[in-house]
Amino acid sequence: MVGELRQIRVGGVPEHFNAPWNIANKKGKFEKEGISLNFINFPGGTGAMCKALSAGQVDVALLLTEGAVVHSMKDNSVKIVGVYVDSPLVWGVHVGKDSSKFNSLEDLRGEGVFAISRFGSGSHLMAYVLAQSLGFDTEKDMKFEVIENLDGARKALPGNGKLVFMWEKHMTSPFVENGEFRRIGEQPTPWPCFVIAARSDFIFTNGDLLEKVVDVVREECTSFKNGGDDTLDYINSVYGIERSGASTWLDSVHWNCTLQVDKDMILETGKVLHNLGRLEHAPTDGDINRITMSVAEEHEPESEEVKS
Repeated sequence: MVGELRQIRVGGVPEHFNAPWNIANKKGKFEKEGISLNFINFPGGTGAMCKALSAGQVDVALLLTEGAVVHSMKDNSVKIVGVYVDSPLVWGVHVGKDSSKFNSLEDLRGEGVFAISRFGSGSHLMAYVLAQSLGFDTEKDMKFEVIENLDGARKALPGNGKLVFMWEKHMTSPFVENGEFRRIGEQPTPWPCFVIAARSDFIFTNGDLLEKVVDVVREECTSFKNGGDDTLDYINSVYGIERSGASTWLDSVHWNCTLQVDKDMILETGKVLHNLGRLEHAPTDGDINRITMSVAEEHEPESEEVKS
């Protein structure tokens, strides 16, 4: 290809949801479009990616919806620009294999210590969603310990019978099956899994680049979804998820992968997060307009018809 490749840095968790990005990159699909895409894995999850976005270490990130809303309300440089996966994320609730204290979700009341990747992360926010669904006092019944990531949980849970760890259930399935964890319940998100967030300065100068990238990924998501045995083999070999679990997940997941924002969904998510005490005030329509951005409108020249 003639000419210099345009650069983009994308952050995401090293999980099966993001396999299409890595597959498309390996196939050279981005390069074919004149793009050099650096996909940066963040085992620490959404909290770590939010910090990287604010610091300018990545241009775009695939964030848990709840984390993206909370962070963009605090940082005007980060905007929600689209939905990546619009099916809900199902969080498994786990304890160590030798923990005899907890056998049901109700047992956690006032006793469990939530192991989280970091404050402001999905595991932190979803602990409050779980607690509210169970009628816990979110002031008195919530205790936390930072363990950074899934590997940190694998190290921490065996030695502490009070720790409770919430993580995407298919990613933890290998450790439930081998006996490291016991899963005592599940909690789905009341909103779509992942949104696409980007730095506003990147959108202003590279909105067309982001559109090309998302088009490539959307096509790869469709191929991955319909890949049959090849997809199941890939998930098993790369992420260690048994084919039966991979098949169940693949049937349930829906990649939206568009640069369109459902502002009503963002508003309702913000209201829930406010009720959980994670936002100082319930977001207004003005807040939602501020934390979201239309990529097409920002980079395309204004047409004669809409000029005043």
